[in-house]
Amino acid sequence: GEGLHIRATNAQFDLVTSTGNTQFIGLRMDGGWDGKTSGLSGDTVSLQAVAPAHPYVINFHNCQFVNNKSRGVYIERGGYTSFTGNNIILGCGLHAVECFGLRTDACTTITTAGTCQWGACPNGYSIKLTECAKCTFRDVISEDTQGYQLNGLDNRAITFDGCYQENFHGENPTGLFLNDNSSAGIGLVVRSCFGGNLALPFFANWQDVYISGNSNLAESAVPFANRIVQADSGQKETAAHGGVSVTVTSVSLPPGTWEIDGTLQTADAGSCVLRDASFVLTTDLTKTGAASGTSAGFEIGTARVPNVPATPATRLNASKVYQNTTSGHVTLYMRAFLNASAGILAYRGVITAKRFN
Repeated sequence: GEGLHIRATNAQFDLVTSTGNTQFIGLRMDGGWDGKTSGLSGDTVSLQAVAPAHPYVINFHNCQFVNNKSRGVYIERGGYTSFTGNNIILGCGLHAVECFGLRTDACTTITTAGTCQWGACPNGYSIKLTECAKCTFRDVISEDTQGYQLNGLDNRAITFDGCYQENFHGENPTGLFLNDNSSAGIGLVVRSCFGGNLALPFFANWQDVYISGNSNLAESAVPFANRIVQADSGQKETAAHGGVSVTVTSVSLPPGTWEIDGTLQTADAGSCVLRDASFVLTTDLTKTGAASGTSAGFEIGTARVPNVPATPATRLNASKVYQNTTSGHVTLYMRAFLNASAGILAYRGVITAKRFN
C-alpha cells in the first residue's frame, strides 16, 4: 500500500499480512491498543512463512505503526527485507519488531537504512531475534522498551550499529542493552551505540564478538573463541646430545592479523648440561631454530640464550606480528634448537596469538 491510513477495532487479528514481494510505502496504521493491556494477539504487519512460500522481498518505506496490540512487525523465516527512510513503530503490547527463524531455516538479510524509531514496548523488546543470519540494524532509536534480545543456537552475522536506547522507567529490569538469553552464534557486532547507562552481557556462547565505540554502555569482555588462540606443549624431554631440532608446539590461525608471543622454558630432567637453546616462531616447518637470535641470521620472532648457560634452567621469549591473508587456516610452529652435551633436558613451550581485526 502507499499512503494508506488504517485504524483497527478492538478485535484481535493481524491487520496486514503478506507472503512476500510487497512494498509498504507511507503506510500509516493504528492497531487500536489501549496502551496498557498485555497478552493480546494481533500483529499490525504479519509476514509468516506459509508453505511452500517464504516472506521474501519486503520493503517498508516511511511507514508509521502505532498502538500495536501485539507486535508491530513480525517476520517468520523471511529475508531480503528492508526498512528504509523514516519508519516509526511506537506503542506495542509485545515487541516492536520480531524476526523468527529455525536452525534449518533462518530468518535472513533484515536491514535498516535511515532512521527507525521503535519503542514504547513496556512488555517486550524493540528488536527480538531468533535464529537469524546477516541482519543489520543501523540507527534504530528505542525508548521505553526492554532493549534487544537474541535467541537460538545458530545465529550468524548480527550487527547493531549506531543504535540508541534510553528512558526505561522500569521496563528493563535486567539493565541489559542486548539480552543474549543464553543464545549462540558466530559474528556479533555492537558498535557506535548509545546505551542509556545499560550494560552488555558476556556472550559466552558466541564466537567472533566485536564491541567498540559505544557510549553510556558498560561493555563486557569478549569470548576468546577465534580471537585468542593458545597452545601449550606440556613438559617434554630429550636425551639427544650435540644439538637437536624439535617442533615444540603449534597453533592454527584463521585469516587475520595476529600478535604472537612465544615462551620456551628448559630445565634439568637428569644430570643435564645445556650448551645452547633457541627457537623461532615460523610457518616453515623446515626451519631448525639453530640460528635464531644470532646477528648473522636475526629475524623477528626468534630468541636465543646469549651465552653458554650456567644451568639447564632457561626462559626464552619472542614476539612477532603475522598476517594470514589466505582464505583458510595457517599453522604457525615453535621450532627449537636444543643443544645438551650430557643428561636429560626438559622443555616446555607456549604460544599465545591475539587477533587484531
